[in-house]
Amino acid sequence: MRNKNPFFTPWDEPTTSTALVIWKKSPKQRWRKYFLLLLLAYIGIASGLMLYWNTPKGYTSHFSLMLPGTGNSSKVSLERVGEAQSASTSPYAIQNVNPSVNYKQILLSNSVLVKTAHKLNLDESVFQKPKVKLVDRSSIIQISVKGISSVDSNRRAWALYQSFTDQLTALRQDEQQKRAQSVKKSLFVYTQTLNDDKQRLVAFKKKTALISHKQYDDWTSSAEQLRQQIELLKADQTNIQGYIDQLSSSLSINPDRAADAFTLQADELFQLYQAQYHLSESQLANHVSKWGNNHPAVINEKEKRRVAQEHLLKRSLELVGLDNLSTLKLINLGKSRLKSGMFEKLILSFAESKGLNNKIVSLTATQKELVSKISLFSDHVAKLDDLERELNLSEAIYTSAAAQLDLNQVDIYGSYPLVQVLAKPSYPKAPSSPNKIISLLGAIMAAILSTFSLTLLWYRKKLLHKVLANL
Repeated sequence: MRNKNPFFTPWDEPTTSTALVIWKKSPKQRWRKYFLLLLLAYIGIASGLMLYWNTPKGYTSHFSLMLPGTGNSSKVSLERVGEAQSASTSPYAIQNVNPSVNYKQILLSNSVLVKTAHKLNLDESVFQKPKVKLVDRSSIIQISVKGISSVDSNRRAWALYQSFTDQLTALRQDEQQKRAQSVKKSLFVYTQTLNDDKQRLVAFKKKTALISHKQYDDWTSSAEQLRQQIELLKADQTNIQGYIDQLSSSLSINPDRAADAFTLQADELFQLYQAQYHLSESQLANHVSKWGNNHPAVINEKEKRRVAQEHLLKRSLELVGLDNLSTLKLINLGKSRLKSGMFEKLILSFAESKGLNNKIVSLTATQKELVSKISLFSDHVAKLDDLERELNLSEAIYTSAAAQLDLNQVDIYGSYPLVQVLAKPSYPKAPSSPNKIISLLGAIMAAILSTFSLTLLWYRKKLLHKVLANL
């Protein structure tokens, strides 16, 4: 029967009645087979080691890159127009985004490797992919590039760095172009809005003849100033009118009549007629006292007085519109020096009152015109304010967008931070491969493991029997 023990090998299992003889011979056969397997393992390890030692020598150039930890900030502010700002914060400020990891992927990207191979005039398959290591808790990137010689590895490292920076420049330019296109589209819309607002404002000003809110404010200020001035003039007129009333009461005469008296007294022709009248009246009184009323000289003098009186009345009619005895009363009132001074003050005050009254009438008319204009333009001013506010807002938005477009062209390291060479590509002094010491140690460890494995396989039955016996 076939042994069902899974730990037995085919050559260990007795199959006939002569199994005992075969079993006694099997250890030698097993030893040969195990020795053969071990020998083959040693030969394989030695062959692999020799093949590795005979591979072409390789040199590794190392260099390091560093990303800055902080960014800059730009801001443009235009008074009463608007502002624009652009800030480049730390590349590590955004959670879940590590620019070092992004740069590692860019370094290992196919586009960068292909560009590097073309710079070196090599086939893409010949250029080995570099090793990129990120240093923990820092922004340092370590790169290793292999070459067939010290100079070749250094040249490959520089070519890789140039291809990497070229790729970053292309990415930055592409980002700037896309941002600029977006801003330009917005800027075009803002320009149309700004022009529309300007046209509406100009059309409204032409239609209403209202240039600015300052013009309306000037009207309001002028109306208020006129109101105050009118109040002051009315107060002055009230005071003067009181003085006029007082003088009129003292002279028992109307101010208008006093003005007529001074008008007549100032006329030379009237003064001549007045002198003739007074002379005739004086001579008449003298003649009457001497000869009585019926004497021819008295009658003759009365005629002279009558003619002089007619001349006075006629002249008075021409000057002040009076041709009756009121003229004679005015003449008699002007004879006294005291009354003459009071008349003069009365007339001057009356003239001043008339002047104030005329000025008040004129200013009141002007004020009413301004108030009417203010009331008429009140709705227009509100509409003008709305249009100017819309225009100012459009100007602010347009200016900010234009400034933002310029700032975007200045700030090119927002998404792709600046890269600095911390350590330049080195010139390796010794080849990095093949590493004979490490490979020899590896071969020895492989031989030891092979020997241990076959030894363990040789003594497996005894070990299993001991383990089963203990169970």
